[in-house]
Amino acid sequence: TAAILKEEVYKRMPWACGADGGAVLPVTTDPLEAILNRTWRPTLSVVGAEGFPEFANAGNVLRPYSAFKLSLRIPPLLDGNAAALQLKALLEDNAPYNARVSF
Repeated sequence: TAAILKEEVYKRMPWACGADGGAVLPVTTDPLEAILNRTWRPTLSVVGAEGFPEFANAGNVLRPYSAFKLSLRIPPLLDGNAAALQLKALLEDNAPYNARVSF
């Protein structure tokens, strides 16, 4: 697939405008690596957050709580339930500063 699509793998992406007015650069220009990054490699993203003040009112203060909505992309052959259990254990076990973390 990479040999056929070549640079179309990353050039067709809707890149944001960079600091200099040009397009933001891709992580890789290697077509094979780009395909692997978009399909087989796992990714954890924060897609939402709660408990934070508005940007204009933000400051260096302690908050009573924070909540995050996460999106986890797993490789196609990985068991989703097993991955969810492992992520739960990673997030809940040994929370820093005795924080209460729930998944």
